[in-house]
Amino acid sequence: MTDTLGLLMPLVQSQLKPGEELIAAVRVNYNGATQPNTFSFQAGLASIPGAETTFVGKPDPDLLVSFPSANQMAVGLTGGRLLVTSLGFRGKPKAFLGSVPLSAVVEVHAGEVRFGQLVRLVLKSGASVDLELMKGEDGDTFFENLKALVGAGTDNRAIKVDPVPPPTPIISPESAGGGSGD
Repeated sequence: MTDTLGLLMPLVQSQLKPGEELIAAVRVNYNGATQPNTFSFQAGLASIPGAETTFVGKPDPDLLVSFPSANQMAVGLTGGRLLVTSLGFRGKPKAFLGSVPLSAVVEVHAGEVRFGQLVRLVLKSGASVDLELMKGEDGDTFFENLKALVGAGTDNRAIKVDPVPPPTPIISPESAGGGSGD
């Protein structure tokens, strides 16, 4: 097992808030993402300065959270955030990319893909981010802690399938060409 937590600590130490500590960390390959739904009414409100005084209720800023990315990353988990860094040529954390509050993560799913474990994060914005764990990483500790903190998700690693299958399209008789024939 790689000591990713130990490698990550010097780089993110200055980013930790008082009392915040790293719980787990993994090195991952960025495996793609689906785009967020940035055209929703709530996301539009959240982007308007002063919207909380103009409209009823404060818009949810978590709808605008995006996941920082690089081809290879280290992701550290605290009690309230994911801290993301890029990795250098030798697989060591290189530069701090940003953080994602866990309040912006709605679900977390784990599965097996061709080359190993995959963790899929589903954000409030509607985006989903796929992270493929590098060989030798402690995905169990990372996933179990993340799932416990987020509170929703599935673990499909034991049956060696993708984290969440793609949605099945709903085909109505009209869209399939079997309309009423009027």
